This record gives sequence, C-alpha cells and structure tokens, in this order.
Amino acid sequence: MKYILIVFCLLFSLGAKADELSVRIDELSVRILEMLFEKNNQICESYNIGQYELGEYPITRIDISNDGINDYIVDEGRGHCTESIASPFWGTGGSPFIFYINPTLENINAIQSFNQTIRSWKLIDYEGKKAVKIQIHGNYCGVDAQGCYEILLFTDKGPKSVDGPHPNPK
Repeated sequence: MKYILIVFCLLFSLGAKADELSVRIDELSVRILEMLFEKNNQICESYNIGQYELGEYPITRIDISNDGINDYIVDEGRGHCTESIASPFWGTGGSPFIFYINPTLENINAIQSFNQTIRSWKLIDYEGKKAVKIQIHGNYCGVDAQGCYEILLFTDKGPKSVDGPHPNPK
C-alpha cells in the first residue's frame, strides 16, 4: 500500500494532470510498480546506497505484439538509489527494460517476455507488422561505443529477432 501512495505522490510531483493519471495508472501498473520497488529497494540496500526512487514514470503501455492488447514496457533506468550518484540501473549499455506481453494481474509474474539492458527502443513497421527496434551496446555486434540495433517481433510466446544485431550506421 505504501508503494501506491509513493506512486501517486511521484506522479503529482512530476506534474501529471488528473486526466493523465487514469491513462498512466491502472491496477496492473500499480502492481508492476510495487514489484519494481520491492526488487530495486533490495538492490539499493545490498549496496548500502539508500532506497530506490523514481525520477520519471517508468511504464509505457502500447501494443507491440500485434494483437490489439496493450503490453507494458518498464524502464528501470528511470530510477536510482537515493544515496549515490552512480546507479546500478543504468550505464554505457543502457538500462534494464522489462517487456510484459499481454499481462494480467493473474499472470504478471510469469509473463516477463523480455528482460535486457538496452539504450532505447522505438516501435517500427516491419513487413506490415509492429516491431520493436532496440539500441544495444556494441559488444552485441563487435563495435563497442558505436552501438548496435536489433529488430524484434513480439508475440505472447516472447520476442523473435528478425534482423540483427547490426552496427549502427556511422
């Protein structure tokens, strides 16, 4: 319950308008945020660097699996530990992202379809279907700082790489 209060306080402090709250917060989002705080507070405490705190709202709801049902994408890098400038939640490779495909309250723990450190993602059209283009660290394709990209198609069975990883164009 304290996490729900934290979430609402956070959203209001970030300037969320009342009509945005209904779009951004639903029962499933609250449960995902609770799980995020539980896990990441343990990480912060294990390093003795405070508590996990969000700087920005970390959840995007969008259909990426081509079935008309919103999927949930969580960017753990939107948070940090309160007593450290350095963060275990982001670095040169990006930040941990969790993609939940067709989650429900009943199956939220079982449906983490994709959990990887990435720099960014965007929804693209790939052969007439929605796909996710992710930007990842260069060690995935042997180019270091230049970085790589990979294109993934998602279904309720998880992601399928359809292109890449390839070096980003210079």
